[in-house]
Amino acid sequence: MRHWNDRSHVAWDIETTGFGWSGEITVCGFWYRDGHATLLMNAGPHTVDADTLTDGLSETSGADVRVRVCDDEAALS
Repeated sequence: MRHWNDRSHVAWDIETTGFGWSGEITVCGFWYRDGHATLLMNAGPHTVDADTLTDGLSETSGADVRVRVCDDEAALS
């Protein structure tokens, strides 16, 4: 399977629980020009296996993926 990788741009994606004052950032993702991606996840009360997620995303995308699991929204920064 061939994966499309345009690594000439920086892309940023953000997922939220909504746009109101009570909305929270749940995931931020960055794709960098040099061919690696960083995913910051607000796991909140949930458990996330960062190593398994990192391996799966790296294998699927063909990129060097780094995953950082944060305990809350404040830890995303």
